[in-house]
Amino acid sequence: GDLALLFECRVCETQALKQFSKIAYEKGVVIIECPGCKNKHVIADNLGWFFDENNNIEKQMSAEGDDLKRVSVSQAEYQSFIKGGKLNLETGEFNQQKE
Repeated sequence: GDLALLFECRVCETQALKQFSKIAYEKGVVIIECPGCKNKHVIADNLGWFFDENNNIEKQMSAEGDDLKRVSVSQAEYQSFIKGGKLNLETGEFNQQKE
């Protein structure tokens, strides 16, 4: 199965949605590129290439004292984001793009 990550780049503040496989996230390495600044972000490292500990974004953010919010989105909210909607990272609510 696939997973998706909606994130805001800490470098340029661009919001992006990236998909990757659950197997890569749990057993391999996942590196995503920000579409804004082209910076590379390590999302999971189960092979020890980059981190000795805290091998995924959830563990890394927790170790740094940052919050990670898991949200479920409807198909309509997902499509709205693709069309330019924004996610409020504080509340987890979507600001949907007007048609």
